[in-house]
Amino acid sequence: MNDSDRKTQGMFDDDMFRGFFGDGLNHFIEAHNNCHIHLKVAYDELKNGCSKVVFYSRKKLCQSCAGTGDANKEPPSQCPACSGSGTNTKTKTGFLGWTKTTTEACSYCFGVGSIAKTPCFTCKGYRIIEVSERQVISIPASPMTHVAHTFTYPGLGNYINDDTNGDLTVKVVT
Repeated sequence: MNDSDRKTQGMFDDDMFRGFFGDGLNHFIEAHNNCHIHLKVAYDELKNGCSKVVFYSRKKLCQSCAGTGDANKEPPSQCPACSGSGTNTKTKTGFLGWTKTTTEACSYCFGVGSIAKTPCFTCKGYRIIEVSERQVISIPASPMTHVAHTFTYPGLGNYINDDTNGDLTVKVVT
């Protein structure tokens, strides 16, 4: 997959953030792609293990437009404001002759570099929607029932890109 294909995959592509902030932002990006919930479980359920139904919100690729952002499922076109770069450079000149150049995410395409020709009714062209999710999770038996436990369920978190999702993290307390 080339870089231009990657830009069309999701609104908050991690490469865009790295371009602005460097690799130090990896932890921030990873944390925001995961969903976190707290779940109260009875002492006996934690001791013996159980299954629980949980409800939470997460961001998913829009199914109405197949993630293109376009109502007709056509590929997005290059953003006219940033010429597909996803960024705009602004230069300010002060009265004493100094100049300051800043690079910002494009305000027209929100840093994606492309826009939908006919925005999808469901996602409004953003390609990603927030949905309420229902999952049945399995909580393994634990002999240490007096402490809080955190379980991670891979792939059940927010959409990242390339059909990859973050994780669902469940903190179980008695």
